[in-house]
Amino acid sequence: MGNPAQSHFFKLPELINLLASLLSKKDLSRLMRASRQLHATCRPSFFREIDLVQEHKALCDNKDGFYALVRNAELVQSLKLNPKSGKLYRAYAYILGALQDTNNKPTTSTLSSLHRPVLSGSHRHPYSDSDFLIGLRSTLQLSLRLSELHLHRVRIEQESWIHILATTISEITTLQALHLTIFSGEIIHGAIASTIFFSCPPLARTLSIEVYKLHSVTYRAPTGTLQEEPLSRRDEPLHCLTDFTMAVNHRFQFLDIVSILKHCPELVSMNVPMIQPGDSLEQASIILDLCPNLRNLSLHDCRDDYSEHLMFVIMDHMPKDSLQSCSYNSYREKSNANSLATSFGRHFDSLRSVRLIECAWIHPDQVQAILFNCPILEVFVITKASHQELDISVGDLVAETWASTGLVEFALPVNINTLENPRYLKRSHLTKEEREQVLLLGKLYHQLGSLIALRVLSLSVLVSTDVLDLVSNPLEFRDYTFPGLLVQGDDDDDEDGEDRWGCLQELARLQNLEVVRGSFNTKAWIPAGYEFEKRDTEFITSHWPRLRSIEFVLPSHYADLGEDNFGSHPYIAWLRRQLPQVKIVVLRDSTRNSLVNEIKGVDFD
Repeated sequence: MGNPAQSHFFKLPELINLLASLLSKKDLSRLMRASRQLHATCRPSFFREIDLVQEHKALCDNKDGFYALVRNAELVQSLKLNPKSGKLYRAYAYILGALQDTNNKPTTSTLSSLHRPVLSGSHRHPYSDSDFLIGLRSTLQLSLRLSELHLHRVRIEQESWIHILATTISEITTLQALHLTIFSGEIIHGAIASTIFFSCPPLARTLSIEVYKLHSVTYRAPTGTLQEEPLSRRDEPLHCLTDFTMAVNHRFQFLDIVSILKHCPELVSMNVPMIQPGDSLEQASIILDLCPNLRNLSLHDCRDDYSEHLMFVIMDHMPKDSLQSCSYNSYREKSNANSLATSFGRHFDSLRSVRLIECAWIHPDQVQAILFNCPILEVFVITKASHQELDISVGDLVAETWASTGLVEFALPVNINTLENPRYLKRSHLTKEEREQVLLLGKLYHQLGSLIALRVLSLSVLVSTDVLDLVSNPLEFRDYTFPGLLVQGDDDDDEDGEDRWGCLQELARLQNLEVVRGSFNTKAWIPAGYEFEKRDTEFITSHWPRLRSIEFVLPSHYADLGEDNFGSHPYIAWLRRQLPQVKIVVLRDSTRNSLVNEIKGVDFD
């Protein structure tokens, strides 16, 4: 630090904190170890967000980490816990004297059992007993500035357990975001959602409650003292609440939903709940009167036909051009009665995001209507449900120029017809039908190449199930392979060229691209459009400076050689050396949809 510029920089804590906000936990930890001054300056940034759910992100995978967390608990503003990590956190807090407990003091054997991994076949996995809920209240009191809380896989077997959790939540007066994933008996599903809602503190902005059916598990009585306390109910509206998800497999009475929505006057985003069928037009009108600012709708599971119907009625009666986003799980277009594009037609000029996850069927006309008519659309994602066939062809996508030129995320399974089993080696070997398909693909890549704001691109190939089962088909990893995606083609007029077909050059303007999924096959004998060469890696490094994650498909004989040489493919290894910060995912083509090796660079979701 003898350099004057360096010395001046390290005397400016605001610049150091700005740098810290851009670093991963691992890199930030290294920076903090450089000096005591840096440690003191970066400590609040390091402990601001703590994730104890995902093991590869967890700070506390050993006792030293837990000790550090307990000592700095007052700095934690965002916390993710599951029952196992929550009980460990509490136990170490008692050991350090941050908490006092004379009845349930942890022992060495207790800590050993908590650290021990849970066997995948265990009936205890992934749930907890009530000990987690009993201790949660005191544990969270260590973080007086807590504003965001995620509780994952919490088991609630009795209604009295709901009261424990609700009381804990009501006491976190600084809480602004709450995300709960709960497993319980079906008989108390409805009580959980209502009780949690009316316990939320007044500063809450985001509330997500997901409740799933609790399958039979071995019950173990709590070791702590389970004391029921009178549960106070908040009667004041949540004026700060703008985002509310209540994904509960329980059919509510409409009046119960009304009693909740009366307390959400500023709601902007809502998951459509399951309610008793009735006059859908009247119900939609009441919901919109109670929540006049509603702009975003979601449906977690459309197996309930009435919830789906109600969502469409709400869309149809929202003010024109007010719907901004729609997220839909397991969508299946049955008729015009549940046609997305029909309801979207009133909102083409306002629609910014469409996500259809595990989509079972959608007519190509619906896809065209969205892409050709939504000028400010930023997110368009369709993923295919397993064992279902969509039929969105390249021709459908390039029939018109897209109105959606500002897309940031684009994911779509596409039917590429005869190119699903290419027999050509070079352009000169194309059949007439294949040449037509290649021309259409070129138009699609040209359209994608104009999306200069694009950050996430995910393309996958749609093929029929019977073709997938053919052992002799060369593209065994078809769901992850898209021809021409990352392969440069030779110029048609270049006499010295190899007559190689590819469209990577069409994506040269995508300088904001961060994630490329859908992948492609690097197998040497795969025909043109699927090969991967050094010039392609050079194109990627020079044109996509913000790349953070990319997928490859390797034949099994490459992957079998081990991880140390990055799948043993020379150009993947070269790309990894050129872009060490990029997360490279390598997939094996011998078993469809199996992950072979994840070469870790940076954490990216």
